[in-house]
Amino acid sequence: GLLAALGLASAAAAATWTGAGTDDNWTTAANWGGTAPAPGAALTFAGSARTAPVNDFAAGTAFGGVTFAADAAPFTLSGQALSLSGTTDNSSATAQTFALPTTFTKDAVLDAKAGDLVFAAPFALDVATSEGRVYKCGPHDLVFIGAHAFANANPRVVLQNGGLRFAPGSSFRWTGPSSGNRFSLDVQPNAPDRRLHFVVEEGAEVWFPNITVFSSAHGNLSGSTFDMVVDGRLSLYNGDTDFGDQAGSNITLTVGRSGDFYANWFSMGTRTPQTTTVDGGRFTVDSAAFGRHIGTGDRPGRNTFLLHAGQVVVSNYFGTMSTFSPTVENRMVFGNGVRDGATFESVPFTRAGTTRTGQVLLAFDGAEIVTRRATGNGVDFFGGTEAKEVLAGGFIFRADYQTDVVGALTHGAALPDGVRDGGITKRGPESLTLRDRPTVNGPVRVEEGRLSFYTAPPADMCALYMAPGTMFNLKNNGD
Repeated sequence: GLLAALGLASAAAAATWTGAGTDDNWTTAANWGGTAPAPGAALTFAGSARTAPVNDFAAGTAFGGVTFAADAAPFTLSGQALSLSGTTDNSSATAQTFALPTTFTKDAVLDAKAGDLVFAAPFALDVATSEGRVYKCGPHDLVFIGAHAFANANPRVVLQNGGLRFAPGSSFRWTGPSSGNRFSLDVQPNAPDRRLHFVVEEGAEVWFPNITVFSSAHGNLSGSTFDMVVDGRLSLYNGDTDFGDQAGSNITLTVGRSGDFYANWFSMGTRTPQTTTVDGGRFTVDSAAFGRHIGTGDRPGRNTFLLHAGQVVVSNYFGTMSTFSPTVENRMVFGNGVRDGATFESVPFTRAGTTRTGQVLLAFDGAEIVTRRATGNGVDFFGGTEAKEVLAGGFIFRADYQTDVVGALTHGAALPDGVRDGGITKRGPESLTLRDRPTVNGPVRVEEGRLSFYTAPPADMCALYMAPGTMFNLKNNGD
């Protein structure tokens, strides 16, 4: 098995905590049934006597591993820095806490089998190779409190089951070389139908250079789910961030009201369906692929992107769907029915290939769309998407650069009969040209710059509002 392959067995006699001594010290023989553990021993904590054991061995004394027995009350281990070469196993239904610095000298196997494992003091790897692994097993959580850092050249955290949770005020980062190898998180279930999660709580700060979720290279992961919740700060800052390359599973990413998410490169929904929700925080990517934007063959993954509130920024590249399957739909919803409740700031979208027939459907519901780069004449800012519906919040566009939109803005089909959509609002100093005649029935507002209709304005618009100094072209095709 994995443990044997990693060489985690200990040659020293195992020791079990009984807590029968007159103090909480590890060196007190009576606390271990009459014989204190020798260095290298595997340690077991059981029962409910003296649940705050103090490691008074010399700092860095090595032990084989730590197990919390099924009958263990909640323990908090404190004292001198601890060195472990074996597995850490919580078979108790209660959370168990390491409140002392803990360093793993072999790949760390952390099995939250029946309850959470909590590290409330520095957690580190010091393995013989430059790599080193932390394997998170078991359906319960591995929780980090306080500050934690990794200096290995290429460490990996492998989430196989359960979750990783970063408590309020905690920090978790890599301090290794700035080039070459990279620290990464691999979401890699060790069997199908796993339920995995990753939670950055408010006030926590977490840095990973890279994250790979459900890679097909890891075998059959079908039926598994991965839910990422960002209420603190999460930075994925160096290289590809690949969300979903496995059919039959599902991924969600939620950026909450206090969340701050950053990725250098972010692939959403390749083979694995994914839903990304921004609900009041900030979501920033340098480059993003919405659906599968490269590669050959069919990619059945799909992506739903919901901007309810907060801010989204795409600064360099945004590639939309490139699947060859016409049955696959990718959806983006900008807003939640409240005017100016959200902002989407982006470079123009790029559609990767005319032979790829998957659908990209957009719905505008009150978020402000802001350009970061001009489009060419007749080039759709949204990359040739199949549908552009306008809902109750309306289509609000700020043209800081000259921009064209190709494909009609249509009245939202989901709106009840007799309910008007939110219409069209033009902002920004540069021109916005709508190349196809909209079918919206809400008001048209020109607050800044120029709004042009290349063919004709909407026939059913209910009102026209123009701020002083603005321009409104009813037709801009040379007629």
